[in-house]
Formats: sequence, C-alpha cells, structure tokens
Amino acid sequence: YLFTTSKDIEISKWDIRDPTKNPKILKTVKGGQEFEELKKEHAENGHYDEIYTSAVSPDGKYLVTGGKDGRIIVWSVNSLSCIRVLETKNRKGEVLSLTFRRNSDQLYVACADLKIRTYSINQLAQLETLYGHQDLVVDISALGLERCVTVGRRDRTAMLWKIADETRLTFRGGDSHEKYGKKKKHNGIEENSKSSGTEPEEKIYFEGSIDCVSMIDDSHFVTGSDNGNIALWSLNKKKPLFTKRVSHGIQPASKADHASAEVDQPLAEAQIPEPQPFWITSIYAIPYSDIFISGSWDGSLKIWKLDEYLRGFELLESIEVNGVVTKIACHEDTENEQLRIYVTLSKEHKFSRFIKSLPGSRNVLFTCIFNLKK
Repeated sequence: YLFTTSKDIEISKWDIRDPTKNPKILKTVKGGQEFEELKKEHAENGHYDEIYTSAVSPDGKYLVTGGKDGRIIVWSVNSLSCIRVLETKNRKGEVLSLTFRRNSDQLYVACADLKIRTYSINQLAQLETLYGHQDLVVDISALGLERCVTVGRRDRTAMLWKIADETRLTFRGGDSHEKYGKKKKHNGIEENSKSSGTEPEEKIYFEGSIDCVSMIDDSHFVTGSDNGNIALWSLNKKKPLFTKRVSHGIQPASKADHASAEVDQPLAEAQIPEPQPFWITSIYAIPYSDIFISGSWDGSLKIWKLDEYLRGFELLESIEVNGVVTKIACHEDTENEQLRIYVTLSKEHKFSRFIKSLPGSRNVLFTCIFNLKK
C-alpha cells in the first residue's frame, strides 16, 4: 500500500499491488478543527492543521504522520485509526520531515524548533532530542545504521548524527565565486582561477538554503539547494565531492508589468530582476544503488547515475511532469522484476504558496515503472 497526505488535512491509502492498473484509493481520513483538543479515547484524535510528512514503519504495521500542528500521530495501517498522539510540546515544534531507520522501530523526526527527536514506535515513547542546527530542520534521511542526516535550510549545513556515539559531523554548503575559484581540476591539473583573474566558465548563483537530503549508503549522501545545486557528499570530506550547478535550469524572466510599477517601459524593463535557477524541491536516492532522482517545478523529473567510484554523477534520463515535485519514493518489485517510482505533484510548494500554480498542473500521484529484466 501507499499513503499520501495533503495540506487539506487528508490521509489517503492507495492500493498499488497490481502494477498493470492505476493506483486506487481504498480509504481516506479527514482531519479538522474538531480535533484541536485531545480526547482521552485515542481513536477519536487526529490532525487539526496541515499535514507535511508521513512514513510507514518497516514492519508495515504503523503509519506515522506529522505537520503544522506539532503532532506526531501513529495510525494503524489496516484501518487508518489513530493509535497514539505524540506531541512535540513546543509552539514552534512543527513536524517538517520524518523517517524510519531500516528494519527497526526507531523513528527520526525533524522539527521547526531546530531539534531532531527520536522515538521508539513499539514503545510509543520519545528516546532523545538532538540539538545543533541554527534554522528549521526541513529534511531528514536514514538507512540501516543508527544514524541520520539532516539539513538546516538557511544555516546551509548538513549534519550526520551518530546517535549511538552521541556525536555529529557538520558539512557546510554555501556555494560562491570564492569557493569555486580557489581550486578546480582540469584533466588532473589543478588551476587557480582566482589568481589568474578569470571568472568561472559557468555562472555561480548564491546558495541561500539546503532544502532536501537523501542517503545513498552509510557513508554517502546527496543534497539539493535553492540555487539548483545538487551536491554529492562523503563522510570522509567536509566539502562536496561533486556539485552539479543549475541542475534543473533557469526560471523564465519576469514580465515588466509584473516586476515594476513604472509606466515608462524602458525603466520598467531595467527593474526586471535577474532570472534565478529552479531550486531542488525533492531528492531521493535509491538505497545502496548508483541511482538517485531529483525534482523541481521546471516540468521534468531527472534521474542521475553515480560513477563507479562515487566521485561524481551524470544525467541518465529526464521524465516530463507538470507540477511541483513534493515527494519521491520507490518500491522494488522483486516478483515482477520492476522498479516502481512514485512521485507526488502539487500546484504549490509543500511549505508555502510563493510558487504560482503552473498552467495545467494538478495535485496528482505520478507513477514510473522500470523493468529490471536483463
């Protein structure tokens, strides 16, 4: 089964067992203001504000959702009835992202109060609270080990938390002309473009925030930024191993009447801001493989392939979609030897409404099926 959540406080359960048919909605649960006060009977509780994120436990028994109301709600997968409400107990504790550790009941939660919380779902109890980010913790990713990677939006850092050791590693982003110009390699020869007085061949856009992250294996992960950068990181190096800039292209230039109130046309055109890149709204690496997928709202879903030595990546395929990519997930169907990719497309960004609705875009579930037969 597949589960989707939405800003209108709705949780939907989809049947995806038959790959030859379109996914079908089996059950829907609706939230609302009537759930604002918690009731003693757990089954009578729910969300009363926008739902941002969800995850299914590895044993397939529980669905966990979180959102703007600061609640982490554990649901029964079969009946979609509420089992328990776990509150962050902080007025700024909006739940922005959550993920399960593979083959475990440990849940890692990223919150807007700059904290990462860990829970045991079988015990329905909080275990630890992790501190370190200086801005909203907007995304989190984990695999089999007792560790997770988070990104802190405008603090422009990714942090790997070794929970058992109570330590963390900090990786700093912030792409700029200075970082680009220090040293770059061409055919194995290092050149200093800053000292030679030459500008980089490609235009560098300032990196304002790192918005999404996904772990490739236990020592590598990828991040996506608001300047279109996709960066490949290793635990052995504090700087990116490889960065693909403007990976989803440049946004169209604004019209003069949208950018300025000047009546004089030349003055209005002079005030049109410089077009900026499409930022990365979602990224997903297929665990322990050499493939990852990125999405934005440029009209394409891009599939990237890592090189043999995990030192770089290149574009493998581009799939046309229409809408803002808010979430990417995959399911490996070993019975039919297929890899199924599921993408949620929206008219607006997951956390806000500053992206105008694209012409013809809808809130849909998009499915791609790749045959793995040799």
